[in-house]
Amino acid sequence: MDTQFVKGCLPFSDNTGHDKWIIACACGKISYLDEVLVSYRRYGGNVSGILTGIESKKDYMQQRVLPHLKLVEEFAKRYPQYSGNAIALRFAVARARGNVLELLKYYYIAPDIAKFEIFISLMLDRIIKIGINILKKMNGGK
Repeated sequence: MDTQFVKGCLPFSDNTGHDKWIIACACGKISYLDEVLVSYRRYGGNVSGILTGIESKKDYMQQRVLPHLKLVEEFAKRYPQYSGNAIALRFAVARARGNVLELLKYYYIAPDIAKFEIFISLMLDRIIKIGINILKKMNGGK
């Protein structure tokens, strides 16, 4: 990496990992690919699991969805010239509001995320909590 690029990435975002922020800065955009690009193995001690720290819909919103909205807002502020900012922001806001119609409209941006969040927005929190506990037990309690 050259010095100019590194300076352009600083400061790192508090709303994502440094690696994702560097990639976003390098590419000049935020995007989602719904395909496997790399194979890797997760071990029990990893902290990056989707359910880590999640016990309810509220937890999911506070720990996954709202930080993503802040990240998109921060990116748009830092890179206002990027043409994809408006659509990324609309999708992030739809996620934060749990707006099923908007999630369907922007489904193509991140199909798996949209499907999951449409599902949980339509389910009672009690059922979500039971489902999370079942998934954690299937994953060895993690």
